[in-house]
Amino acid sequence: MHILTMGGVSVDLLFHLERLQPLQPVMLAQTFAAHPGGKAFNLALVTRRLFPATEVNVLAALGGEDDFFSQHLRRVLADEGLGTRYLCAYPGMAAPVVGIVTAPGQAGLEQITMAYEVTGRALNFANLDRVAWHTVDALIATCEINIEVALEAFARLKAANPHALTLLNTAPADHLAGKLPQLDLSQVDYWVLNWHEWATLIQPYTPPDSHDVTQLKTGLADLHTMTRIPNICLTMGENGCLWYTPQHVVHAPAFQIPVKNPVGAGDTLVAALVGNLLAQQPLREALRYASAAAACACQDNVAIGEHVTPATIAALLTEQGATWDEHFRVL
Repeated sequence: MHILTMGGVSVDLLFHLERLQPLQPVMLAQTFAAHPGGKAFNLALVTRRLFPATEVNVLAALGGEDDFFSQHLRRVLADEGLGTRYLCAYPGMAAPVVGIVTAPGQAGLEQITMAYEVTGRALNFANLDRVAWHTVDALIATCEINIEVALEAFARLKAANPHALTLLNTAPADHLAGKLPQLDLSQVDYWVLNWHEWATLIQPYTPPDSHDVTQLKTGLADLHTMTRIPNICLTMGENGCLWYTPQHVVHAPAFQIPVKNPVGAGDTLVAALVGNLLAQQPLREALRYASAAAACACQDNVAIGEHVTPATIAALLTEQGATWDEHFRVL
């Protein structure tokens, strides 16, 4: 099994505060950590750790040999057993650096993200020529790169391997605002988005009430009509996720655990989901495992993947699996 992730690889600077003070010019962080990040890296790392027999490669843009962070990221990927042959070097440019500030808030742990993005969108059509598409079984692409490049990658994969799985993760969604109706998404099998992306993309829609089942089903049906993507997953944090197909809609609840750090939980859900779908697990079982993996990711204080292991997921499923089954619903 060969999974390719496509998007950003960055250095994440993580600051945790006692509370957010927006009007203060200087805020003192309780903790600070720097570690590799970016959605392509997160997705690849979780996939490799949960499915160690899987070949995982990363298609992303980094700086050249003169950039310290880019060289460090290449070494980290290699040390984690991730394929680096599709990393694209841009001499004279720097690796993306992302600052993430978290603090307790009324709705749980609030997050502010600031990005210094130099190479993230440098990935282009020519970079796709280096991929042996016939060997790829699944492609996960994110909107950290230009959407046109991502869609071309989906088309090349489907042409080389019609049975391959393609998944679009629309984070960050800002670059897609207003473009959605004009895009050809016919090569996308699965689409994962969250509340904030829903609000950004489906204007003038706003995120629907998570308890209004009729509104949720109508909104997802409208998304399907607009995009023709056959499988749409709307993630809702502590409210779980909704899975839409034209035939049915299901609600997968979230596992109930204290959230220490939500960074990377969505990427973890996607990686776990794709691995299970490729293994031809039933949708219910795939969602069950992916939901547990995402919950485990919320226990990571620093780097994604620290608590996301087959053993921790199995323990959570043993502890709360029966409760999850009781609350799983076909709407």
